[in-house]
Amino acid sequence: MRSSILRDELCAARARMPDGSTKKAVLDRFQVAYEALVHDETSGTVPERTRAKITAFLDHLQAARDKLQGRFFQPSWLLNVTGDAMARADLVSRHVVEVVQVGLYFFGLDQIEKRWSARAAVYSGIHADYLQEYLGRDGLKSLIVVARERMAQGKVFCLTWNYLNGLRKAYWKHCRRSEDALDVAVMADQSVDELRETVVATSIGTDAPADRVGLMLDIFKRALTSRQQWIYLAKNRAALANPEATNVFDDLVRGVSSDFGGLADGDLGWTEISERLGINEKTAKREYLKGLHALLQQSAEAIFGLGSIPSAYVRRILEALRAVVHEKDLRLKDTTGRGLGILVEKWEVALRFVLNHPRVSA
Repeated sequence: MRSSILRDELCAARARMPDGSTKKAVLDRFQVAYEALVHDETSGTVPERTRAKITAFLDHLQAARDKLQGRFFQPSWLLNVTGDAMARADLVSRHVVEVVQVGLYFFGLDQIEKRWSARAAVYSGIHADYLQEYLGRDGLKSLIVVARERMAQGKVFCLTWNYLNGLRKAYWKHCRRSEDALDVAVMADQSVDELRETVVATSIGTDAPADRVGLMLDIFKRALTSRQQWIYLAKNRAALANPEATNVFDDLVRGVSSDFGGLADGDLGWTEISERLGINEKTAKREYLKGLHALLQQSAEAIFGLGSIPSAYVRRILEALRAVVHEKDLRLKDTTGRGLGILVEKWEVALRFVLNHPRVSA
């Protein structure tokens, strides 16, 4: 028979919370789940294997309560304890999932307001969609696997951190996929020469998509060396070869690739690029990042003016690219945290910010 002490303390904690508060909502849901699981633990209608998991789950809750004392009833601690117990007992029941769902929903909204208030509208929409995916059948299976792997390594599994990290990734994925001026413009049925003529004929204050594509093509041809152009196209050939984008990029691809004997249909790897150009891989990567820096730097200067980039994020990415390029050993992981792929993804987000921003008049 379960002790009534935890139940009594839970009721007292709920009574201290203001009516209608998110903290009380989480405790309400937890109490419903706790009462249901205590009942199922001794129910003859529940399979023995499931009852064993329920016992393990409740035992872990009690142990956590003894360790955390009053902190146990703070929603964020309660949520992490529930996630930990769920993984340890391998108990993915409706009652437990409902606690996690309610808890993460309010936790996510609270963190969005604290951390990303300027982007709260976008983050809130992503949060609602991502939570459903996170607690879906596949999401829960993956969550249990990740939690158990950390426990096997002697590490702490923190449900709230795991969710918040996934939410951030979902946000950046949304940013990279969002339709912007450049995305729309590459659908236009124009050659490179026609696009340039459009840019010349357009006033500097225009925000037309063609203006931004023309700007990028001009920077690409003017600021990048032929080697940097070829490497960029080699690493992005699959995207540039998209049937919906060929009308804009065909002339550019042919013009640059003809100097090096053409490009493959798909993206080239660094080994193949270095062999084709007769350079080592580090040099190829450095040249690629130099090209990315030039594209972002000069597009930002064209939009915002010289030395006046308003976005701290864009400035950080430019500095990260500059630091990597000047690093003798090209220590990408040490400089950017996660390597070349992550740095390029962040560069894409920074470039989208620049191209979506209206030009600043002189």
